[in-house]
Amino acid sequence: MLFAEISDVKAFVGGGANLSMEMDSINPTMLSTAQKYLVPAIGPLWQELKLAYDNDDLSAAQEALLPYVQRPLAYLSLYEYAQIASVQFGEAGLFRVEGENAKTPYKYQENAYKDHMLHTGYEALEWMLKFLHANAIDYPTWIGSDAFARMFSGVLNLAEDMRSAYSKYLSRYTFEVIRPIITDVENFALVPLMGKNQYLVLVANIQENDLTQKERQLCQLCQKAVANLAMMEASARLWVRIEGAQVLQSERLEPQGYEKNSPPIASALGFKMRREELMGNRYIAEVKSYLSDNAEDFPLYAQYLADIEESAAIEAEASDMLAATRDRQSCCAYWPHCGHSHSTTSARSVVQFFRKM
Repeated sequence: MLFAEISDVKAFVGGGANLSMEMDSINPTMLSTAQKYLVPAIGPLWQELKLAYDNDDLSAAQEALLPYVQRPLAYLSLYEYAQIASVQFGEAGLFRVEGENAKTPYKYQENAYKDHMLHTGYEALEWMLKFLHANAIDYPTWIGSDAFARMFSGVLNLAEDMRSAYSKYLSRYTFEVIRPIITDVENFALVPLMGKNQYLVLVANIQENDLTQKERQLCQLCQKAVANLAMMEASARLWVRIEGAQVLQSERLEPQGYEKNSPPIASALGFKMRREELMGNRYIAEVKSYLSDNAEDFPLYAQYLADIEESAAIEAEASDMLAATRDRQSCCAYWPHCGHSHSTTSARSVVQFFRKM
């Protein structure tokens, strides 16, 4: 499981693991952890790396990748194992594990440990993805996988970029929680703004690490817009959750760190969301201005605007022709057989116009 002994795990997490732990106890958790956190990020690379490690046949590229995979696996496995480590199931049911020199922690200590392992593990996942993206040529099976397409599917793909665009307090864990919302914002805000073709080309160049200087500047503006709008939408969607048939809001009670679930209440959240919406829309305007000022560098955007203008002209002409026809019909109930003098444009020409479209 990419670790021969518990000392190999300890090399990554330090004091987060005790040498008294046995690999046989944590190995099942490591397997489920890999499936839950690593496989969605690296796809086929997980099985390739595991097989090569078990057979002691790592390539140079796999040797380079190994520590980047081991680090998140170690942290996140201990996070998952901490959920059950102090409780076991025996003939008499559940019982707490406690020794003479090893007392169970207070609830706040347990929560602090889990939070540290979870967030540090997710940050390690980000380091792994950045390494893979920077050295993608060495990992062709990853580039062609669904995992790669999922991890680099848009303009805002890394927590590091979101921290630069929004705030340093955002963690990779938070980024993963709101990733579906980020995708929605890009689809509903960026694509209609710049056109689907220009957006897809920009994303493809991000995936290939082949951005021009103008595209980099555009990406930075897009990331600021998406980050603010995504946080606004996330605040609306995620501050409450549905559990069974109830809508609940969670809060952590100090000092023990217990979580309390209760019906949601109004708060100052609205002010935060309004500010994020304001800043997001400001950056959307900046993106549009930047594209317009540099249209020669973004020909697909220029073509998108031309197509919109052409469609608007066709719709306007059709609307005028239909309005003229309705005016003539309302003038005389027997038109065009009434004998009155009307424009030569007939209902037949309107029909022919739409057939040409």
